[in-house]
Amino acid sequence: MAVKTGKSKLKEALSIASKKCDLIRLQDIIQIVRAIIWTGRVSGENAVSLCLVAPQESAKSQCLLYFYETETLRYFSDITAKPLNALKRDIETKKLRHLVLLDLIQIMNHQKSVANRTLQRLAGLMEEGQAAVADAGGVEEWKGLPKIGVLMALTPSYYLDQRARWYKSGFITRFLRVWFTYTDTTIDQVHTAISRGMPLPQQHKEELPEDAQLVTLHPAQAEAIEGLARSHAGTEVGIYGFRYHRQQRALAKALALMDSRHEVADKDITVISSWQRYFTGSRPVEI
Repeated sequence: MAVKTGKSKLKEALSIASKKCDLIRLQDIIQIVRAIIWTGRVSGENAVSLCLVAPQESAKSQCLLYFYETETLRYFSDITAKPLNALKRDIETKKLRHLVLLDLIQIMNHQKSVANRTLQRLAGLMEEGQAAVADAGGVEEWKGLPKIGVLMALTPSYYLDQRARWYKSGFITRFLRVWFTYTDTTIDQVHTAISRGMPLPQQHKEELPEDAQLVTLHPAQAEAIEGLARSHAGTEVGIYGFRYHRQQRALAKALALMDSRHEVADKDITVISSWQRYFTGSRPVEI
């Protein structure tokens, strides 16, 4: 019987999350986005949030738009704090599990007070929860609402400009950061595809199960994930890695659920371990 190498085991494990995608060299990014969408259906875990960081023309928005037809997502190119009130009912009933913000820069280019209020509201919906919000329109009660995830995209220059401020506010640990850039080979492949008239991929709908799917995580797997979180905390100044720990647990359970399982397998841990290089947030991954 043939013995599988480490690479073959990883390839087999990654098939859990794989979906055919014609976005060149972005299969890993698409798989990560897909798994994060599925975290919104895992019982006992918060929906994970994500920020894609890449230069202009890197198909960040296309990676998010790929899942446009998925029912638990709501897409926005621009939004401020007050219109989020209109989404309260869908959040409450868990019809809405992720907000997708295609251009975070546009949102932050509002007047400073407006932009800060929007970020504060998003931070509350993502992690802390909110009891009530008072503004010029009156008092809106938000107590007890489920936490939701946010999928975002922005350029490296803007990310670097905001990173220190987001560390100070605690906003940055509320989401995973995937920072990538293209190699010369990938740039050549994209130009070749354009010259041959290759269209963008069709939008895809994830067929998600009902909410609150219970997925079991065994002690040895939980220990492995703890190790990933501790390693991550060692690369970031001033954080303990608790949020990251929860995010990785949710991802592992989402991968199991995507594979029609209600029990995390070792191959799920293999996948999230292979994704750690994308989650550093401190340097880009060349693809």
